[in-house]
Amino acid sequence: MNDFEKKYYEADSLWSGEMLTDVGNQTRIQETARIIPDEVVTLADIGCGNGILKTT
Repeated sequence: MNDFEKKYYEADSLWSGEMLTDVGNQTRIQETARIIPDEVVTLADIGCGNGILKTT
């Protein structure tokens, strides 16, 4: 990953604020969570930025 990509993906603004309230992202998060079976007790949130699935 080059410096530009690293700075982009590590920017707080990318992982907070509007990202959590954006309708498109909310839909994506809800649909992803919906397809996880109820009996699942652990989930590896790998390569997904700030772990949004873990915190939502």
